Amino acid sequence: MRRIAEYPTAVLGLPALALTGLLLAPAGTPSAAAAPTEPQVLATLSERGVRPTLTALAGTGSELSAAVQALCARPDAAGLERARAAWRAAYLAWRRAEPFQFGAVKELELGKQIGYGPANTQVLDAAVTSPDLSHLLRSPDTRGYAATEFLLFAPNDAQSATRDQRCAHLTEVTREIAVLTARAARVWEQEYQSSFLAAGDGKPFLLPGDALSLPVAEALNVTERMLRDRIGPPSGFFEEPADPERLEAWHSGASRDGLRASLEGLRLLVLGDGDSGVAALVATRDGVLSKKDPKLAAALDRRLEKAIAALGDDERPLHLELQDKPKRLKRLYREIERLQEEIEEVTLVLELDVLPTNMAPAF
Repeated sequence: MRRIAEYPTAVLGLPALALTGLLLAPAGTPSAAAAPTEPQVLATLSERGVRPTLTALAGTGSELSAAVQALCARPDAAGLERARAAWRAAYLAWRRAEPFQFGAVKELELGKQIGYGPANTQVLDAAVTSPDLSHLLRSPDTRGYAATEFLLFAPNDAQSATRDQRCAHLTEVTREIAVLTARAARVWEQEYQSSFLAAGDGKPFLLPGDALSLPVAEALNVTERMLRDRIGPPSGFFEEPADPERLEAWHSGASRDGLRASLEGLRLLVLGDGDSGVAALVATRDGVLSKKDPKLAAALDRRLEKAIAALGDDERPLHLELQDKPKRLKRLYREIERLQEEIEEVTLVLELDVLPTNMAPAF
């Protein structure tokens, strides 16, 4: 991994928009005959990627908040299981939507507010027990999806999950998730989508490629965070020993599903509907300085499939696998590293202006 910093684009986006419902549809392989235009690719990204993933993100955020309120009103085993199921759905929606949080949606900084991780479990345990420490619950590492997971899944029963100040904090944090994810959907729908789709007509995008740079840059950001924060630290193939408890979402056993959801989001961004996605554009577009590259387009599809396959389908939770085999994720790391390199090649083929800058840690 080349320890690169976060990729913005040289052209900054406007505010963002929301979405109304398409379900995630499986992306197809780029068609050799297809020759999409950049505006068609932007439309595919919006309709097949941003809108459905942000809609799911907002919907599952609302359902998680409601499930937590119901649990706190009536702490029983059934309510706890419903809240846990709602958390899993919300978390996977978060991971799937990550590549589509660009432009004005990115300016909301959801990653810092609700996506930070791992949670500081020692502080959480202390602060929800002692009112004198409640001010510590304002820190990003005691909020968001990671903190909610710990509070819902670390306890063995509903009474433990709702005792002390846990319900107050769970209610506050999940309400924040619901509010911010709904805002992201609304910003896309009402403030940003039209400008993204009209790229090339003037401000803020002088050319369609200026708008296309944003999601491609975000795809690079997602791969970098996966390598740097989500796979490397818990695994034992760097200087530090393996530490499975640094793996995301291990209390809920959702680590493998979370990584898979991120790859599904990347696949949706890169392939779209197969005929008018980014990969199809790579396969068919001749630029001023570059030539179409159908081999790269096909390689992207294969790489994503290999990365998903590298996760495996073992019935044991991933963190337990890591305890027995610390290098279990090495193949996945290599596939995502190669995917990152291929996406960088996409920026050259499509002549996109993508620049590195600083990137704050995010779960």
